[in-house]
Amino acid sequence: MKTWVKLYTEIMHDPEIGELTWAQRGIWMTLLALAGEIDARDEEDHETGELDTLPHIAWRIRCDMRELTEAVAAFTERGMVEDRDGILYLPNYAKRQRRAPSSAHAIVAERVARHRERKVIPCNEDVTSLHRNVTSVQRGVTPTESESDTEKIREEIGAIAPAATPPPVPPKRVDKRSDPRSKLPAIQCIRGIMNNHYPPLEVYGDAIRILGDRPNGPKLSDCRKEWVKRGHNPNGWGWLDWYRDGIPSRNNGHGPPRAPTQDNDAWANMDAHAVIESNKVRRRDDRHTEKQA
Repeated sequence: MKTWVKLYTEIMHDPEIGELTWAQRGIWMTLLALAGEIDARDEEDHETGELDTLPHIAWRIRCDMRELTEAVAAFTERGMVEDRDGILYLPNYAKRQRRAPSSAHAIVAERVARHRERKVIPCNEDVTSLHRNVTSVQRGVTPTESESDTEKIREEIGAIAPAATPPPVPPKRVDKRSDPRSKLPAIQCIRGIMNNHYPPLEVYGDAIRILGDRPNGPKLSDCRKEWVKRGHNPNGWGWLDWYRDGIPSRNNGHGPPRAPTQDNDAWANMDAHAVIESNKVRRRDDRHTEKQA
């Protein structure tokens, strides 16, 4: 049984359809749906357009018998319906409703099975003679036809699309807190400046080497602020070099580095304060790790 049938847009311009009443057009479309529901097929599995007897059709489509009889008469005059021994047919149904061969695996498998069933021919010969002369066993099938059918089946089976490969699994996000270097003062100092965000793992080595074990937080913060103020990429890390070499003057980055505005004692006091803050952050991370464990 089909769940749908084709309805061509050309019926709007077909004079045979245009001469029908609106009620008859509705009956005609209902007959198309009924033919799809019955889905009668011949030995070659082709649609036949077979309907039923007139009384049975009237009952199945819930139509008045007199109204259906008049409509069928109009259809018959136009070659749209044929009466074959009391059974009504839609003569053009097979041509208009035939579906193209499907490449779906289940449909191809079913079609191949029907093909093989049609090719099975009873034979009483023994196995030896069967292998000796295969062509003689397949009576009525020439070698050319057999080869053509085999190739057709292979093409249909080959047309089945391979199963879609699953999408790649995204890499698991690395928790930077699991890296033991994240607890070092240099990384914790950067974290304090970057609003509690760790730097990328690939920056760890340079940051630890440049900042050392006693990073100067206020000095590093000044380098970062000046880097952004001058229009550099906020995601860049060149300001770490400024911490080591000094902030360059504004003459295209050349010239002696800018001297710090605070004196050495002030820098030292602020440096100690930065170390204390870094230790606080590290202890908080340790407690977080212990709770997770």
